[in-house]
Amino acid sequence: MNGIETLDQTSTNDVQTDQCPTETATDANPNRQAIDSVFTILGFEKCFLDESHAPGKPNLRARTKSAPLILHVDDDVDLVDAVTSRLAAAGYRVASALDGVSGMQEALRHPANAIILDYDMPNGRGDVVVDLLKGNERTQDIPIIILTAVQQKHLKRTLLNKGADVFMTKPFEFSELQAAISGLLEGDDID
Repeated sequence: MNGIETLDQTSTNDVQTDQCPTETATDANPNRQAIDSVFTILGFEKCFLDESHAPGKPNLRARTKSAPLILHVDDDVDLVDAVTSRLAAAGYRVASALDGVSGMQEALRHPANAIILDYDMPNGRGDVVVDLLKGNERTQDIPIIILTAVQQKHLKRTLLNKGADVFMTKPFEFSELQAAISGLLEGDDID
């Protein structure tokens, strides 16, 4: 999955990000059930979207350019799809790339408001991509969230020293990722 996604047009005030629909609603929607299954398999919190934001609804159209653009760079296609769906429901535009080189190319083509970056991926580990992003005039000020399954003690310190703003490990709670994105976009100091 590469490029900018088509997302539904809704106000972020209409999106319920901290409430899960009932199980009966999940069972009634196979698309939501499939995404929830991906989150469960990956070890993430369950709860996809409320009914008004389920994939396949007829009210899909391009979101306005005023919505923040998040670039998600990760080689796990299922995770990228799941996070993209959740971010879209929260009111963000989302672009994605499946390796470091593609991520850097996408960041240069469509400078994002924030980048979610995996560490261990093909064609450019996260530390290399952070160096490239922070060394480029077009991308140096974009906040970066490292989201990785690698849990080496020195890695967090190394990536934060290179310029990443937030370091999170997988599995993670989507609400924590969303809070980190919101905080970075509002200019809050995130630890």
